[in-house]
Formats: sequence, structure tokens, C-alpha cells
Amino acid sequence: ILNGGDILIDKSRDMGVSWCSLIPFTWCWLFKGEGMDFLCGSRKEQYVDKIGDMATLLQKIRFILENLPAWMRPKGFSIKDNATYMKIINPVTKSVITGEATNNNFSRGGRQRAILLDEFAFWDVDAPAWRSSADTTECRIAVSTPEGFNNHFAKLRHSGSIEVVSLHW
Repeated sequence: ILNGGDILIDKSRDMGVSWCSLIPFTWCWLFKGEGMDFLCGSRKEQYVDKIGDMATLLQKIRFILENLPAWMRPKGFSIKDNATYMKIINPVTKSVITGEATNNNFSRGGRQRAILLDEFAFWDVDAPAWRSSADTTECRIAVSTPEGFNNHFAKLRHSGSIEVVSLHW
């Protein structure tokens, strides 16, 4: 994340990889200072954020932050004020973790330290989203369970052009 570089994580279900990807985002957001902006994406908005739904990416981050000792949270941080729908703001550094559902122009218009593309094999517009995100960050983390060979995740997985981590039972 700090040095750049894309990575693909090929996993089986229930491995906790989404959690393992969000924890470093949260750690950097908490402790690395300004410019620690992250984007979390998934194939549908309902998987990116729904306040109170632990199946969503941003609610997992809220859970992490809510369960930290108060002294580890940024001064003045409040879940109500700083962890709103699709956006979690560090009031001290102004770093932000945002969410976005898949679309042809995924991540355009900003700069991010890293982007998580969760369940990427199932995105309807996977190739356009991958291309558009290249201009936004130097670190893309594509995570998914496999879904055959007719998707951009599979093409990346077998291309030899990206670092691959395989986590299977």
C-alpha cells in the first residue's frame, strides 16, 4: 500500500480476506497522517455500505473503529459525524475512506492511496473499472473467489502481469 503495486488475491469463501484488506486501510488512515485516502468498491452498492450491516465493507471499518480504545481513535472522531454513508473521515488528518459501487468510470475524479476491488470476478464492468482505477492509484487490491475464465479477474490471475496471492482451504 505504501510503496505502490497491484495485487490480486484469489481466495475461497469465508477466508476473511475482506477484513484482512480493510484492516491495513484503517491502520494507515489512523496512523500514517495526511493523504491516506482509500476507496472500497464492490459489485453492488448494497455490498459497499449499509449502515449497521456487517456484510458491507464500510460497516466493517466502522466496527473496527467503534471497538478500538478511545485513545486510539482520532481526536474528535465520532461514528455519527465522521462515519456517514459511503464515507469515513479522519477529523485530524482529513484522510478519507470512501465507498463506491462498480461502474464504467469507477474511481475517476480523485486520487487514492489504494483501492480495494472486492469480489472483482463478479463485477459487470470489471475491465473498464480496472482501467479507470489505474489513473487513480498506484495500488489496486483485486479480491475474489473465482468465477470461471470469462472475466477480468481471471485474465489478470493468469496473465503473469500482477502479483498473485492464493488463499484456498
